[in-house]
Parts: sequence; structure tokens; C-alpha cells
Amino acid sequence: MNHRWQNLWKTNLRLVVVGGSLIGAIGCATNLDSKLHAAVGTDHPLTAEEHLFAADLYGREAQSQAEAASQHEQRAEAVTPLMDPKGFRRAGFLTAAQEHRRKAADMEQRYVFHQNQALELIGQAPRQ
Repeated sequence: MNHRWQNLWKTNLRLVVVGGSLIGAIGCATNLDSKLHAAVGTDHPLTAEEHLFAADLYGREAQSQAEAASQHEQRAEAVTPLMDPKGFRRAGFLTAAQEHRRKAADMEQRYVFHQNQALELIGQAPRQ
């Protein structure tokens, strides 16, 4: 009977940890948007200056996500077969790196969008 409760406890703990990780990842993606909306407001179209501000925020976040991906990739390379015989840790690091790369690409797209919008408003041709 005691073994059954231990398994139940482990299962519930895993669900809490995985659920918390997913909520945290969603929170990180929307946190930057809330900072942007708080800084510039949403009642009017953005000005060129506000687009540049947004581009700067997204550019910094893209760089941060790319650095985090590199760190996870380095950790995956450091895991030896003796440390992780079944490859679960290495696969976890690679999955985390892939997710950070995806977020970096998304932030880079937002950076380019806001940069181009600002250049259009200023009257210059956007960079391709």
C-alpha cells in the first residue's frame, strides 16, 4: 500500500512540475507584450518612435533567447553516456534549446516587423 502512495505522489509531483514549466513558458512569451502595451498604450496606432522602442525590446529578447539556446546546447554536449545512459538528460537539453531557438526566431520576426513599420513611418524604405 505504501508503494502505491509513493507512485501517486511522484506522478502528481511530475504533473505539477510540467504544468508549472508550461505556464512559465507561456508567461515569458506574453510578458514582453504586456511591457510593450504598458509603455506605449493600445488606444492609438503606434508612432515611429514607439515602433523603434518595440523593435528594441524584441531584438533584446531574441538575443536573450538565442543565448539561452546556446547554453542548453553546450549542456547537452557536456552530458556523457556514463552520466546519462538512456539519453534523457541530453534530449531534455536539446528540446529546451530547440524551444529557445523557436522563441528567438519569433522575437526576431517581431523585431523586423516593428523596424520596418518605423522606417515606413519615417519615410525610408524598409530593409529586406
